[in-house]
Amino acid sequence: MPDKIVRTRKETFNRIINIRSYEYQPNHENIQSLEQMSHDDKMKKHINLENQFARKLFQSSIYYAKTVVSPNRFKVMVTDEEALKILDTDWSKAECHELISAFRKLSYNVSSDTCRIDETKYNNIFITLNNKIPYFDNDMLEEILKCLIPFSERFEQNLKRTFKLLDIQCERLCLKWSIEKLLLISDIFYCLGIHKDSDFIWKVMRRMNSKLNKLTAKNLIQLLFLVNVTRKSELNMYEVEVRLEQHLDDLSIDELGIAAMGFFKSMTKIRSSIFLRAIISRLICELDKVDTISLAALIKLIRYSMQFNEVVHFRLLLNSIISIVPRLDLMCLVHIAHASARANVYEKALMDVIIERVYNDMQQTRIKDIERLTLALCAFNIDNKHPIYDKIVHEVSARINTDDAAEIKMFPRVLPNLLLYLAIQDIYPLDVIRKAMDVSYVQSMLKRSIYSISTNHSVLHYFLKIERPEYTGPYLEEGLLRTLTKLHWKQSDHKLPNTINKMYNEIVYVLKEYMGSDVNLYIGKLLPHFLQNDIVIGIDKYGNFISAEPILSQLCEFTIKRVDDTFPENVKWIAFVIIHYNHRIKGTNEPIGIIKAKVRQLKRIGYSPILITDDDWSRSMVLEEKGKYLKDLIKNA
Repeated sequence: MPDKIVRTRKETFNRIINIRSYEYQPNHENIQSLEQMSHDDKMKKHINLENQFARKLFQSSIYYAKTVVSPNRFKVMVTDEEALKILDTDWSKAECHELISAFRKLSYNVSSDTCRIDETKYNNIFITLNNKIPYFDNDMLEEILKCLIPFSERFEQNLKRTFKLLDIQCERLCLKWSIEKLLLISDIFYCLGIHKDSDFIWKVMRRMNSKLNKLTAKNLIQLLFLVNVTRKSELNMYEVEVRLEQHLDDLSIDELGIAAMGFFKSMTKIRSSIFLRAIISRLICELDKVDTISLAALIKLIRYSMQFNEVVHFRLLLNSIISIVPRLDLMCLVHIAHASARANVYEKALMDVIIERVYNDMQQTRIKDIERLTLALCAFNIDNKHPIYDKIVHEVSARINTDDAAEIKMFPRVLPNLLLYLAIQDIYPLDVIRKAMDVSYVQSMLKRSIYSISTNHSVLHYFLKIERPEYTGPYLEEGLLRTLTKLHWKQSDHKLPNTINKMYNEIVYVLKEYMGSDVNLYIGKLLPHFLQNDIVIGIDKYGNFISAEPILSQLCEFTIKRVDDTFPENVKWIAFVIIHYNHRIKGTNEPIGIIKAKVRQLKRIGYSPILITDDDWSRSMVLEEKGKYLKDLIKNA
């Protein structure tokens, strides 16, 4: 194929207002150009485009003028000489308003590109400020907080104590503040980067929760932006949803996108199917005007919230998106593909266009987005001979061996995830896998905690053992493998729908009735890296049933239970693999990629797998008919 196809708690957030952007905020064209930055520039600046987009919207709207920091503060030139004169002054006996005035001038100096004053020169004036903060009133607090915005990126040591004292003082005084004042100071806290560990922000959330019925539509959006950047919520999100639905017609589609960020980042689903369908309909109607960032946010929330009966509407949305693909950026397109894969809704025309775009612009695609696309490729069983796979392997190999590995180090879980998605398609770039399985790579993740390493690392380990016996590189240490496997199992059967548990029980009952009481089924995991249990029986060459339980139950639960010479000879071992609607591509009987990989691996270790879908099983209501159905499956296995 040619190179071009034709046709926790503490977390540092990037902020829209920094030393250089204090007087200037990017317009829509600037945001689009940021999205087209080279891969290196993106990694150096770590720009949070979602948050940047949201605040640009707030600052350009008159409806938020009183609740966000204005970007248009007039610029005053203060030289280093003038700033040093201020810093050499003893402010300990000055009035509070005089000290704030001095900080205002210093902020102009710090905002300039010419400031070369060492941070230690500010020690004395910050000590004085800290001593006076407990005496600041409401207006003084607001003014000093605004003055400190330019300092926030360069004066971490001095500001640590100052921010803590300001947080305490804001928390103490905020009980009498208006809704507008609470939102404004919260916005300043975001600009300062102190919103994550703030007791004041926590109190704002609690107060807003008791005032939800008094919030305007715009207040709700700004509150949900706060939920988005803190990634947690002290709010009754169901009541927020109800209020949002009431204000649906008062909000632009991009404001709904900001609201979607808040719901998604706090892991809150939209509960009302009526409201969710209204959002989908609104989005379809306004696809020509919605920003790509808003579109991605809404798509993620819709996928996360939708039930089975919303699939038709989601599919209609995906079909509608095809017409606007040329104006969408790579990140948005990959989010759409990822959401489609998570929902198991395959629209071939849309996926083909997305694959083509990523193929052509692979070097500009973030490693996280390559991972998301690879998940979609394996979920939808895109042919593993497709040239996109070679392009992905080449790009990942190139990055891991160059300075671009910095991105992989920043998101270390991405690499094993991506390699597993390739392995599901029976693609194993062994040189890259060696690096991902290397002890140093694994230990770099374990330095944080056991939860920092992806359970997909253990799944990849088992895939290699089964499908690439020629692999001679490192594997996970046995103790770590067992720990990760147990963590993986925690996602297991307790999450199965009741209908599927009932189906398991019925199949076991019918098989026992069919085979007789002297034959024991094995119910367990033949492949320890797959979540659901298998049901196993044996049949000898004379058609007699053989008990599987006495043999398989003796094997360690963490082992791959291969059919080997310890098993009786001339016996066919049948493994029933039960799949439900979340294991199939919606609207088809086609299993998703991970199920096909399981079937492939069961065959490789000596079993004859039989797929039973919930649809096929539920067609027969009478147990006798179900028994006949199983007999036919066994006969044809």
